Parts: sequence; structure tokens; C-alpha cells
Amino acid sequence: MFDVIILLLFLYIAWSVASENAWQAATSTMVVFFAGLLSMNFFEPCAEFLEKNVSSNPSWNARWDILCLLGIFSTSVFALKYFVDRLVPCDIYLHDFLEIPTKLVFSAFTGYLTIAILMTALHTAPLPRDYWGYFIPEPQRRDGLLGRLQPDYHWLGITQYVSEVTFPHAPEIRIFDAPRFRAGTEEEYWSSFPIRYATRRALLEAEKRKE
Repeated sequence: MFDVIILLLFLYIAWSVASENAWQAATSTMVVFFAGLLSMNFFEPCAEFLEKNVSSNPSWNARWDILCLLGIFSTSVFALKYFVDRLVPCDIYLHDFLEIPTKLVFSAFTGYLTIAILMTALHTAPLPRDYWGYFIPEPQRRDGLLGRLQPDYHWLGITQYVSEVTFPHAPEIRIFDAPRFRAGTEEEYWSSFPIRYATRRALLEAEKRKE
């Protein structure tokens, strides 16, 4: 059922973007991409701030992450789209031979990026650890088509890669979701996002059972 919902969402987004011209479709892809990067880098500090200054109720603590991630993402999409439309008010048209395939490719990219970001956000939801069989942190145990395609893991990899390439010579190494572990004489970077939030979901599930 989850596969069907996500597939319908992907088709709806792709169809909406494909109704624009190639230039608008390309800008939509970039807007979603940069909005996703902004939300991934700022949702945890935002959630921590809200937890300390708005409500530290245990029932809300596990909700701030997904609310901040989706809130920053949706706000950034609308703000960036508005800014791009004002910055370049004119449309750039391609030859008919290139117009249709170009906008179809970008519409598919936009749809895939969006569902990848939404699936990543669901990792932070206060739900059971292995809910629906999709958000199990062990990739080999994931169920369903989307569980095996792993768009959320693709997005996490892209986010980590972008941060690693952007700050290669920074005084302090700052790579998204890459805590350092020593393996022998060398340090390795291991992604912790999936297992970290899966552990939190397991703890929340255990607390609910006690109640």
C-alpha cells in the first residue's frame, strides 16, 4: 500500500512539473534539491531549539524533528521558487525536439527527489522501529519495491557527498551524518542517520508498551 501511495505521489509531482516548460522544470528540480539540503542541515538544530524553548514535553520531543524537517523543506521550496521566478521572470524555450524530453527528465528528477526527501523525513517520525517494513535500518531486510530501491538512502548519500565535497579544506571537518571511528591506524566515516533514528523509534516503542 505504501508503494502505491508513494508511486501516486511521484506521478502527481512529475505530472505537475511536466505541465511547465523545460526551463521551469529544470528550476523546479534545483529548487527541490537545494530546499532538501537546507532542511537536512538545519532541522536538527531547529528541533533542539524548539525542544529547549517551546516545549520539552516527552510526547513532543520525538515530533519536533519531522515537523522541522518538513517545515523547513516546504518553506524553502516556496521561498526559492518565488525568488527564482522573480529573478528570471522570462521563460527560456528550447526547440521542440529538446523541449519535451528535457522537461520529462527534469520532472522525473523532481518527483524522485521529493519522495526521497519525504521518505528520509519518515525516519524521524515517532513510529515503531520497523514500521511497514520500509524504514528498517538494515537495507537487506527492507520490504517492498521502494524499500529495495532505497530512495531515502540515495538522498542521505547525496547529502553526505555534497557536504564532504563542499568543505574539504575547512579547519574542522564537517560532513553531514559522518561520525568518525578509528579502524586500526586510520579513521573512517560511518553513516549513523538510519540506525540513530531507528534506535530512537525502538526506545519510544518500548516506552509506549510500558504505559
